This record gives sequence, structure tokens and C-alpha cells, in this order.
Amino acid sequence: MSGRYLLDTDIIIALFANDIAVNNHLVNAEEIFIPSVAIGELFYGARKSGRSLLQTSKIEIIRLKRANENDNAANPN
Repeated sequence: MSGRYLLDTDIIIALFANDIAVNNHLVNAEEIFIPSVAIGELFYGARKSGRSLLQTSKIEIIRLKRANENDNAANPN
């Protein structure tokens, strides 16, 4: 299914876990949005987990991609 999606924390966690149903649903998305609140929730949960370094690394990758996309949208060449 194509379209625009605003992901909540549970869906992002499912993506981290390579949930096939979620991946298949979002594969053709035109745009995907991640609210800053969800990023904060992910960091909070990661810091409480036993694998905080691994989890925070995954979140940082998403955060940096999002920041880069925002920069590119604001400053098109």
C-alpha cells in the first residue's frame, strides 16, 4: 500500500525487529514520518533495556537520517 505514514513507537519497534507484516505494509510508502516524541520514547526505552548501546545506535541512525532529510528538504539544490 502506498501513501503517507506517521509511525508510532510500536511500529518503529516492529521495524527494528524486522516484522515482515510491517515491512511489507510500508515497503511502497511514498513518505514516512517519525514524530520527535516517538524518538524520545525509543531513547527512554533503550536506556532502560539491557542492550542500551545497540538500541540507541539504531535510534541514532533513524534520527540522523531524519535530520538529513529535513536539511535536504529545506535546502534543495
